[in-house]
Amino acid sequence: MPLYLPDTVVLQLYRDDGEAEFAGYMDANSLTFVALGDAERPALCGIDATAQLHHEGAQRALVSAAGIVSGIRRRRLCIALGMSELSHLLRRAYNTEKGNRSNSLTGSTETVLLAHAFSDAVWAEESFHCLSTTCRVGNVVSTGIGSATRDLAVDKWRLDQDIMELRGELMIARTVYDYRHCGYESNRPISGIKEEEMKRVNAIESNREEARKWQLSVFCERAKHEAEKMIKKLEQRGGATLDELERTLEAKKRESSALQADRESRIWEYEHTLEKIRTRKQDKESASERLRQAMQQPEQELSLRQSAIETREQQLEMVQLDGARGREAIMRERHSIEVVRRTVREERRRQRRQWIHQIKEMNAKFPEQARLLAEERKKKCEQATAKEDVAERALAADIKMIEEYLPKLISLEDIPVNPEETDIIRRQFDEVFTQ
Repeated sequence: MPLYLPDTVVLQLYRDDGEAEFAGYMDANSLTFVALGDAERPALCGIDATAQLHHEGAQRALVSAAGIVSGIRRRRLCIALGMSELSHLLRRAYNTEKGNRSNSLTGSTETVLLAHAFSDAVWAEESFHCLSTTCRVGNVVSTGIGSATRDLAVDKWRLDQDIMELRGELMIARTVYDYRHCGYESNRPISGIKEEEMKRVNAIESNREEARKWQLSVFCERAKHEAEKMIKKLEQRGGATLDELERTLEAKKRESSALQADRESRIWEYEHTLEKIRTRKQDKESASERLRQAMQQPEQELSLRQSAIETREQQLEMVQLDGARGREAIMRERHSIEVVRRTVREERRRQRRQWIHQIKEMNAKFPEQARLLAEERKKKCEQATAKEDVAERALAADIKMIEEYLPKLISLEDIPVNPEETDIIRRQFDEVFTQ
């Protein structure tokens, strides 16, 4: 089983989807709690850093579980247990809400403790710790529930449960590692407990390092003696000493190096000859490729000229065949174009007559309005103002100018446009409108 991992703590909570279901639920304050024995044990007094990280993760999981359990409807804590996270969980699980109408229907919380005992001596510490934790939690559950301590205040909780936890840890250390703390079962106060603890931890680490070095030296010495014995046995079995074998090996090495040098020189010669042959072959292939390319160009030119001659012959035949048809098509197209042009000229002439008629009507309308205004002033015996006289004269001048330039602008006949005359008329219009 994994040590100090958060998945060694399992909580099973009952869920209610509403107030009505919670009020009528028989086991509203019950909880199923399953925990392994090593879920809250200190990680070897902080010596093993990796195990310490896993232990802190398990503690965070326990605190999160306590927060989940505290969400069950509780108003006060009544059972006086230990101060550890596991004790807090048990206290919240076995307590009932004061004044809740479902207290009489609430069943007892089922707490299951799984203790894993191993037959291997390597895991003796784990087995002993699991069994002791199971016994400790059983004592907490059996002695912590009762009417005598049900309504005690928080500061009156019994602390013997925490003392029992510490004694259990010290018992594990003494039983498994033959370790005895300087303050174990001592009634006198100890000053500088942290310094004493660090001294003990440093002493344990130094003893471990010395033991490891001693074991390493013993192992090296033993391996050396075994190697010497094995060498002697092999010398007796083979009939040759180690020095003779070393000299033979050196001679074989020299022969092997000479053979390797000869082999490398031959390989170099073979590679050099092969490179010459490859170069000669590449030169021949390149010359053949150049000749092939030189012959391809005249062949391509010949094929192009033949294709051009065939194309010209086909074009000449097509021209001879389509000459008459082209002339007939041109005559038909010319007749249709003349009809379309005649229609367009008639439409333009009609539009221009309409434009001239509209302009003349507008020119006749403005003097009539000016005459009506003058008659009305005569009837009223009024004199025209200077501004009105200026406006009437300007209107008469504009009408005269339009009548003068109208035949030049709008013609009933289609005549070619002269760009110079068009520019002159445009400039005159610009000057008139500018004035």
